[in-house]
Amino acid sequence: MTRIKAQFTERPTRFVGTDDRQGWRLKRYEITLTGVEVASEIRAGAEATVDRHLAAVAIEPSVGFVVMHAGEDAIWLLINLWNHELLHQVTLSASLDTPDVFAPVDADGPSACVWELRVIAHEREAYVRHVLHAPTDPARYDTYLSDSSGEHIPGADANGRCNHRAVIEAFNARWSDGDVDGLMKLLTENPVYRASTGPGPGEAHHGQAEVRAAFERVMATESALGASPPDKPLILIDGNQGISSWAYRGRDHLGNPSLIEGVDLWVFEQGRIALKDAYRKAFPDVPTGTVAQGEFL
Repeated sequence: MTRIKAQFTERPTRFVGTDDRQGWRLKRYEITLTGVEVASEIRAGAEATVDRHLAAVAIEPSVGFVVMHAGEDAIWLLINLWNHELLHQVTLSASLDTPDVFAPVDADGPSACVWELRVIAHEREAYVRHVLHAPTDPARYDTYLSDSSGEHIPGADANGRCNHRAVIEAFNARWSDGDVDGLMKLLTENPVYRASTGPGPGEAHHGQAEVRAAFERVMATESALGASPPDKPLILIDGNQGISSWAYRGRDHLGNPSLIEGVDLWVFEQGRIALKDAYRKAFPDVPTGTVAQGEFL
């Protein structure tokens, strides 16, 4: 919700999930400049503000949606509540100095910006389609709540609690699909990828650009080796750390087919991957001066 000062650029919209508060069922969205999640204290301040607003409204609880936008000059909070064909909306903001303290925007202030209107436009269409056009359907509200706009990053649930298992599962699925863009959206701004091959204990890649290039190189090699075994990986989570197993078909230093097995060690920050550290079961080293036929995850 910032005045345009330079060339227009899109801002990432994330669907965080649904939330039940004081009888209301609310979708939750976040818009940021770069896609990085907002700090937990800002979320806590926004949730407290939503609770106070819901306690004061004289509308029978139904469904709605909340948009929090971390802009260049403020944090904006839009609370939108459906009441039959009407949308009750209040716009609040918090300064960057006190980003967890929200107050209503003055009467002459803005009500929404172009990025927030994208969410509002989707929610209007979803509400008309699922609720107003199906007034006798007992599942109409559930269907509406399942229809979201923007990317759904599985890094946190509706209460801001991180779901690291879901992040690993999403990573594995996007890796299998060859979706490099999707993989990078699961990482922090400055991730580290420690490969299972390379000098020393494995080559380390730092930052989005290096990690992306490494992922693309490994995925290109894997694509020529055949499909991965169907075994379901083991995933163990302990706080902000995790470990998962993997296996796929590769080739040894003689070019013979080989089943490669390994594990990844993970470190998470605010629901995103900060470190992926890969280890694999070793086979004889490639002789000096030769090129391996497979580079491994």
